[in-house]
Amino acid sequence: MPGSSNNNSLQIALSHGNVDNLYFRSSLSNSGWNSWKKLVTSSDKLPTPYALTFTGAVTGTWDGSAAKTINIPASASGPKGDKGDPGENGITPTIGSNGNWYLGDTNTGKPSRGATGPKGDTGAQGPKGDAGTAATITEVSAVTLPYTSEATVTMGGTASARTFRFGIPQGHTGLQGE
Repeated sequence: MPGSSNNNSLQIALSHGNVDNLYFRSSLSNSGWNSWKKLVTSSDKLPTPYALTFTGAVTGTWDGSAAKTINIPASASGPKGDKGDPGENGITPTIGSNGNWYLGDTNTGKPSRGATGPKGDTGAQGPKGDAGTAATITEVSAVTLPYTSEATVTMGGTASARTFRFGIPQGHTGLQGE
């Protein structure tokens, strides 16, 4: 083939226009290829001093006395190879403060969430709820708190019976009257 170290190369080809002939040419020196020469025609007996034996995915023999077609499958699976070495840990993606995905310190420019969709249609009105129980106030009381305190209101009782306790700070002592 071209590029051999001893400058002796051979090319064999079928003619594009005449598929009944097999041609060859050789290169014997650095001066380039010589012209194509007819090797055999389809009517010639192919001279083969040795029989060929095919082994592997396809098996068979050929003695050269007649044409023979050997069908070689497109691919054959070989035995399973050895398990490879574990790969290095990859970069764990994170979400930056801008909401984009980051690989290490690199901003991918890809948002971690999709864009906000359009506002949806208003849903149908729900069924009317049951009537609630009317609440009543069952007790109200008031206490006096020290004048430095803040006012308070404490609600107690139940949802239907409420109690309220008011805490009211005492006022400052007033001036002596005349």
